[in-house]
Amino acid sequence: MKVTRITPFDIVNDLEIAGYDPLRVKLKKGLIVSVRENFDVSEEEVYIPRGWCSDGASIPAWFQPLIGEAVARDFMIPAIVHDYLCVMKSKSQMFTHSLFRELLKMEGVAFWKRQAMFIAVLAWNRKKNPKWK
Repeated sequence: MKVTRITPFDIVNDLEIAGYDPLRVKLKKGLIVSVRENFDVSEEEVYIPRGWCSDGASIPAWFQPLIGEAVARDFMIPAIVHDYLCVMKSKSQMFTHSLFRELLKMEGVAFWKRQAMFIAVLAWNRKKNPKWK
């Protein structure tokens, strides 16, 4: 999978605080991510609408000293896209989690950290949503 395009998005200007306990952010404008699957010439677009809310990356507090805070700048776009796809279940689990990992890579997250986050979301969602293929 390869992300080929993300709409220009500024974390500071294109998000607003939607709540504090827990912290939630809301998109001020829609977000489009274009994706090309391996060996596929066509692109697929994922659209996250204006007004969508996210709590950032769901990182347990005890794991945050190693991985980083849930609302860290380099986790926000991947977490927003991942949260949206997990709730909507419009794509497969593997597509959803692989896109999360690819977006983390685009944001410059270290290999070991994005692999740990990918394995964590994969395990959590398979346990929480066993029927979601």
